[in-house]
Amino acid sequence: MESLKKVWRFLKSMNFAILLLTVLAAACAFGSFITQGQSMEWYIQMYGEKAASAITLFGLDDVFHSPWFVILALFLCLNLLLCSVFRVPVVIRRWKQMEDAGEMVRLVQAMENPSRISDPELVRAQFREAGFARIREGKTTDGIRYLYAQKNRIGLWGAWLCHVGILILILGFGLGQMTKKEYTVYGVPGQ
Repeated sequence: MESLKKVWRFLKSMNFAILLLTVLAAACAFGSFITQGQSMEWYIQMYGEKAASAITLFGLDDVFHSPWFVILALFLCLNLLLCSVFRVPVVIRRWKQMEDAGEMVRLVQAMENPSRISDPELVRAQFREAGFARIREGKTTDGIRYLYAQKNRIGLWGAWLCHVGILILILGFGLGQMTKKEYTVYGVPGQ
């Protein structure tokens, strides 16, 4: 059971994503440098018999449709999905923490020497100068009034949206590859 949890954690880890991206980038590089979709004779003529055998053995003659490339891409999709799904509760919790001014006040009170400014209008002016548009007022359980402001709260969702966007792009590419239709049209002068 513990080994299954380790595998599960590895599948959703950043290390696995980096490994997959590195291997996929190398495969894409090979797919870019080696002409795709040629006959074995063409590869023998261009690269020699041993290299041509290696190219066809590892599927480098059609990298983007080879089973190992598709499997790596599916693992990347799984990694992105797991990362995104398990990240949502963390992002929501941080989103709510940013809304909870009392939590921020406790953090400020826990500091050794928090600066205290008695003029609220001076604090408001400093907040506005720093780019905060929405300045709020609150009270601690001790009855101490305080001002607080937030900005860039929506930024918490940036990495999550980026992961979901990449996942959608990969799935869209895969769907396009599975449902594509190829046509060859020859245009002969005079016809």
